[in-house]
Amino acid sequence: MNRQHHISAAVKVAAALILTLFLLPASSAQALEHGNPRVYQDLFEHHGSIMMLVDPDSGDIVFANDAASRFYGYSSDELEAKNIGDINALSPEDVEAEYRAAAREDRNFFLFQHRLADGSLRDVEVYSYPVEADGQEYLFSVIIDITERLAAQQALQSRQWTLFAGAILACVLFLGLFLYALQMSRQRKQAAEKLQTDYRFQRLIATLSASFAGMQEEQADQTIHHAIARCSQFLDVDRSYLFRVSEDGTSHSLDYEWLGPGIPSQGTTINGSIDRFPWTYAQLFNKQHVLVSDVSAMPPEASADRGLLSEQGVKSLLLIPIFVRDRLTAVWGFDDLAQSRPWDNDQTALLNVLTRLFEQALERKTAREDLQFWQDLMEYVIRHDPSAIAVHDKDLNYMFVSQHYLDTYRVSEQHVIGKHHYEVFPDIPEKWRRVHQRVLQGETLSADDDRFPRADGSVDYTRWQALPWYSGDGDVGGMVLYTEIINEQKQREQALRDSEERFRMLVETAPDAILVHINKVCVYANQAAVQLLRVSSAEELIGKPSHHWVHPDHLSVVLDRNRVMYEEHQPVPPLEEVFVLADGTELDVEVVAAPIRFDGRDGSLVYVRDITERKEKERKRMEELQERRHQQKLEAIGTLASGVAHEINNPITGIMNYAQLILDETAPDSDEARFAREIVLESQRISGIVRSLLFYSRNEKQSHSPARIEDIIRRTLSLVSVLLNKDQIQVDLDIPEDLPDLKCRSQQIQQVLMNLVTNARDALNERYPGYHTDKQMSISVRLFHRDNRRWLAVTVQDRGPGIPASLHERLFDPFFTTKERGLGTGLGLPISYGIVKEHHGVLRFETKENQYTRFIAELPVDNGWELEDKEN
Repeated sequence: MNRQHHISAAVKVAAALILTLFLLPASSAQALEHGNPRVYQDLFEHHGSIMMLVDPDSGDIVFANDAASRFYGYSSDELEAKNIGDINALSPEDVEAEYRAAAREDRNFFLFQHRLADGSLRDVEVYSYPVEADGQEYLFSVIIDITERLAAQQALQSRQWTLFAGAILACVLFLGLFLYALQMSRQRKQAAEKLQTDYRFQRLIATLSASFAGMQEEQADQTIHHAIARCSQFLDVDRSYLFRVSEDGTSHSLDYEWLGPGIPSQGTTINGSIDRFPWTYAQLFNKQHVLVSDVSAMPPEASADRGLLSEQGVKSLLLIPIFVRDRLTAVWGFDDLAQSRPWDNDQTALLNVLTRLFEQALERKTAREDLQFWQDLMEYVIRHDPSAIAVHDKDLNYMFVSQHYLDTYRVSEQHVIGKHHYEVFPDIPEKWRRVHQRVLQGETLSADDDRFPRADGSVDYTRWQALPWYSGDGDVGGMVLYTEIINEQKQREQALRDSEERFRMLVETAPDAILVHINKVCVYANQAAVQLLRVSSAEELIGKPSHHWVHPDHLSVVLDRNRVMYEEHQPVPPLEEVFVLADGTELDVEVVAAPIRFDGRDGSLVYVRDITERKEKERKRMEELQERRHQQKLEAIGTLASGVAHEINNPITGIMNYAQLILDETAPDSDEARFAREIVLESQRISGIVRSLLFYSRNEKQSHSPARIEDIIRRTLSLVSVLLNKDQIQVDLDIPEDLPDLKCRSQQIQQVLMNLVTNARDALNERYPGYHTDKQMSISVRLFHRDNRRWLAVTVQDRGPGIPASLHERLFDPFFTTKERGLGTGLGLPISYGIVKEHHGVLRFETKENQYTRFIAELPVDNGWELEDKEN
């Protein structure tokens, strides 16, 4: 505790020294020395320079920051467990001599070679300063890697031709050191200025963020203009602006502009085609900033851009692209007309924050403009649509109608818009009124053949569809009505029905789907085909290619069969295929096809039979066969396990007892005691395996009762929490409230969870031996329904290396394990599998190599056991 206190105090002093030497004036550093200790520690730990505190008496490293860990290749704990002599390439005597020489010369600067974790040597400069905290003295050391610099110096020295050149080099080096010292001084000043600038900019961001957050849509222009003005004043530029880029990306126009005193406006002189600035917009479209410190020094390929900018008197500029919905929507720019200006990356990085605000504001403005555009377009499309369309609000008042609607129903627009539907058609049949009410409740209704009585007594046949439209809040806003007069089609259909009545009697009642293809296109489908392919009518099948429903895996075979029928006029034998329906469902079918002549043309008659049930039965038979084989294997292994367990149990007990006698009679520190302890431990491990074998072979029953799955999970975690914390494994729980109690043998379910959690821990340790942010395990529970029963799915997932596909089939086999010898028995998963199965559940797994593995135990809430079973 005291050592930690001394270190914290020393870090505080060292941090103040950092501020004094590298960042702030002495007065500021002295003020900071009395501040929050955490601030100093953060400054020390996260500073970019390599720093450490060393005990001057022992040479032990007592504290090292993150930069030191990265440089030496050790973790902070490893580095702080070392002595300075462990990383210094000099012998302890040479290091001591160097320190004595430094003391005589009154200097705190040293040149050493330090050894990294990989064994390589690096030349370093070490600046050491004594610091004192709570009566304890430390050496505060700053280490600078000069390996590359020395290599460069040696390379230059190796090329020295004359003593004169060496003297010149010495002068150059001396000048470099002088410039380096001057640069360090400037950097300290710049760092202080940057801190103040960053603070001002953060305040500016906070102010503008608040204005954008409270912005109303109609205030977008004013808010954006205000933000541009504030940023321009902050950056002290001559002119700033925002161009809007056309939707087709060919032109731009000036939307916002801020001008400094005496600076002329760009006005409309710059509006027009973006082709005038090819180099500039090539970068902007590529989502890159355009930073031009000196317009006259722009590259040759930017000659056109340079000429236009020079005409405007621009000396330097910064352009930032603004993308909305992945489209270049606007360009935010800053100009300097008085002089060239170096735009640094810090400025652009800070401006990126404000760019996000502009993007959001422009997106809201664009959305409002798009909404108005689509409203106008919708009205135009509806008005000029060749179909009879009427749009009603939720009170059935007319909002829009197409011209064809007015013509079809012989009404005028001024007698329709704004009026109630029943006011325009007071004699509308009651069945249609019921349809309208159902549509306003959210249904979509239609009819292909409906009677519409005219006022003059005539009757029109119509095809119509009525569907609801929804407002922005998700509620039904009204109804859209599509109607079509189909008198001519009605007559054609009647003639066709008369001519095809005999044909339909033969095929419409057939139990199998029948289709007729002409030129490999469907021209007829019976009702069984409609039902099989799950469409609303046969018309949806007419015109579809013969291979329209075929799964891509079967397509080549089907096309080859079509070639045989159409080119060789040969029938093709039955073939099992897979159809993909419109909703994505895959359907197993058997297809028989033969060439025919239909309506004077060559075609094919296709019979399709649904064999899903047959395939499902075959699949279940295979699963049952595999299950029986697995059960036989378990029973055989169980019989063997029972015999082996009983044969092993007695001799291993004797071995353990004799080892314990030896342990009791020998000195605790002797080799004999150590060997005896190992014998006892190994015997206990064998005894545990024997107990697992006995449990496996006896299929022991335990009492069962309703239990809360959350209690079982938390009891399991409490047993392994110490190990998980030690391995730095994070466990995330997702257990909903109000889950039903599970009828189970809770100790057995806990054994399953213990095995799954242990396996997940081993997998995480295998992939991440040390700490890692992805070293996580999650346990979740969800309630679902299947076969009219409630089930609980308990999932244990890790982010380990996954399970190779070659091991999937053997994972639940007894005695099969992927762990190293001595770390696993191969019985955990088989026993867990048996426990879950005994509970009438399923234990399965999902995995993806180098990503995750999840085991899912699906357990019925009520597994059919009677509570009296516990007496048996």
